[in-house]
Amino acid sequence: MEVFGSYILPSTENYSSEKSFNTANQIIDGSSDLDEKYLWFVEKLMTQASEFLEKDSGWALQKIMYLEINVNKFNPIGGSSFVELPAPIRRKEAVVNVRNMDQYCFPWAITSALCPPNSKIAELSSYPHFSTLLNIAGLDFPVNLRDIKTFEQLNNISVNVYGLESKIDNNKIVCEVVGPLRYTERKLVVHVNLLLLK
Repeated sequence: MEVFGSYILPSTENYSSEKSFNTANQIIDGSSDLDEKYLWFVEKLMTQASEFLEKDSGWALQKIMYLEINVNKFNPIGGSSFVELPAPIRRKEAVVNVRNMDQYCFPWAITSALCPPNSKIAELSSYPHFSTLLNIAGLDFPVNLRDIKTFEQLNNISVNVYGLESKIDNNKIVCEVVGPLRYTERKLVVHVNLLLLK
């Protein structure tokens, strides 16, 4: 968002000039609270404008001219094959990460969520082949996030997809789950939450 205003400088015979303040991008998807996002944008814009006026610049707001909303299509990455979990997540042992070496990470992940393993939790041999449980007719692999809706309809399984964000805190890599990158339109009896790794 970017707000444009007309500012006046009274000390120079009321010279006026157009100035603008903008915010950083925010991801908005079907699960976003639009009221909360709107308040975030307004707070950031008001803070910038206030700081500008309080810097002894002499400028005064004459009027707000218009607000511009710039929209960029956000296309999160798609899935592929096995990706090693980052150490902080691996140590928590909270994520099943099946070691597939093909392009079928998505159906393997769904299968591991539906079926308890018969031996090692991360090994393909611990699960029935996904083709015996899931209908993947017409889907391309690796699956794209926008195609999960088709999968849900074919299988009567709802799916949320979350992402992983890494940052450095006190010289340590800290990982936290973010998202959802994809949020199901309706939660079904059989529901799976997936973690998408880069």
